[in-house]
Amino acid sequence: MSSEHGRALSIAQIATGVGILAFWALFLGAGLQPSAPPPWFLAFEHAFPLPDAVLAAGLLTAGSLLWRRRGGGRPLSLACAGGLLFLGLVDFSFNIQNGIYTSVLAEGAAAAAINLWCVALGIALLVVLVPEGQPGDPGAGASASPRPGVNQGRPRPSTRGNPSPGNRAQPKVVLVTGSSSGIGRAVCEELASGGHRVYGASRSASPPGSWTQLHMDVTDEASIERAVEEVVRGEGRIDALVGCAGVSLAGPFEDTTIEDARRHLDINLFGTTRVIRAVLPAMRRQASGRIIVIGSIGGLIGLPFLGYYSAAKFALDGLLEALRTEIAPFNIDATIVHPGNFNTRLGANRVYSTGTNVNVEPAYRDVFERTREFYIAEEDNAPPPHPVARKVARLLKRRTLPVRVVVGAPLEVLGVWGKLILPSRCFEYLFRKAYCP
Repeated sequence: MSSEHGRALSIAQIATGVGILAFWALFLGAGLQPSAPPPWFLAFEHAFPLPDAVLAAGLLTAGSLLWRRRGGGRPLSLACAGGLLFLGLVDFSFNIQNGIYTSVLAEGAAAAAINLWCVALGIALLVVLVPEGQPGDPGAGASASPRPGVNQGRPRPSTRGNPSPGNRAQPKVVLVTGSSSGIGRAVCEELASGGHRVYGASRSASPPGSWTQLHMDVTDEASIERAVEEVVRGEGRIDALVGCAGVSLAGPFEDTTIEDARRHLDINLFGTTRVIRAVLPAMRRQASGRIIVIGSIGGLIGLPFLGYYSAAKFALDGLLEALRTEIAPFNIDATIVHPGNFNTRLGANRVYSTGTNVNVEPAYRDVFERTREFYIAEEDNAPPPHPVARKVARLLKRRTLPVRVVVGAPLEVLGVWGKLILPSRCFEYLFRKAYCP
C-alpha cells in the first residue's frame, strides 16, 4: 500500500468516525429525524447507537494507527470495513422498504449519500488492504521476507522428504482440467509463465501452449486415470490439481428434464469429484498436495434460470468444505475459488434445457428471454479471466489454503457479503432489483 493510499484511508476513517458521532449527537440531543418518519423508525434507530459508537471508536483508532504506520492499523481497518458494509447495507434495505429515499427529496438524498459513503469506504478498505495480507505478495509484511537476524545465514531444514507445494521456492507439478479455453487456459498460461510444470487436460483439442497437453474427459474414469498416470509416471508426483472443467445449463426449472440435470451434474459435480479421487492416492503417498476447484458466485447465490448450475456449484462448495477435514492428516489442503462474471467461453457454450430448445413454457418465456439477454450482456462486457488465474497462482504460494475465495468485481464481492450480513428477505429484495431484469 502506498503512503498516499494509507493517508487517504486514514483521513476517510477519521472523518467517518467523527461523522457517526456527530450524527448521533444530533439525533439524540437535537431530535434530528425525518419529517415524516415511518412506523418503527425510532425503534429501528435506537438499536444502533451503541454499535455505531463502537464502530466510530474503531474508525478513529484505525485511522490514527494507519496514519502513524503503527501495527494493528490494517486488521482493525478491515474489521471496520465489515462494520461499514453492515451499517450501509442494513440501513439501505430499511430505507428502501420504508420509502425514506422517496419521502422528501433532500432527506432522501442525504440518507442515500450516507449509505453510499459507508459502503464505498468499506469496499475501498477491502480492495486496498486485503491484498496486503496475501503471502508472497509485495507488501505482505512478515510473510514477504524473513525478519532480520532470525535464522539468517543457514537454511532451514525441510520438513518433507520430497518437493511439495509447502516449499514455495520449488516449481510445482500442476494438473489443470478444462484447459482448452476460459479460466482453465488462463490458469495454464499463468502457472507456466511462473516456472511451474503444467499439464493441461481437456476433452477437446486446444491451441498449443507452454505446457503439456493431455486428453481427458471428466465423465470417463478410464480417461482420467490415464491422464493422472501419465503425469505421475513423467514427474513422479502431482503437487496440485486445479479443477476448471465445467459447462453451464440454462432454462426454466419446469422446462429442465431430469435427464438434462443428470448430464449437467455428471460434468460439473461428479466430473470434478472423479478427478479429485484420481489424484488423492498420489498426494497421500507423497504426503503433500493442493486441490483448487473453480466454483462460481452462483455457488454462493442462487441464479435464476441457472438453477442446476448453481446447485452443482453449491454442492462443490460443501464437498470441498467437508473434504478439507478428511485430507488434512495427509498434509493435503483444498479450497474452492468462486469467480464472478468473466469473459470466457462458458456463456457461448451454454447448454439449454430440452424444453427451452423446443419451446419455452409461455408462463416463463418473457422473463426468461430478458434474463438470458442480461446474462449475455454481462458476460460480453466482463473482463478476461486473468484475475482468477493470478489468484490461483497466489494460492499455490500459500502455506495454508482458505476454505473458499471470491474473485470478482467489487459489487459482486459485496453481494456475497450482503447475503451473509442481511436478513434473507432483505437480500432477496435487493438481489432482484439489482440482478434480475
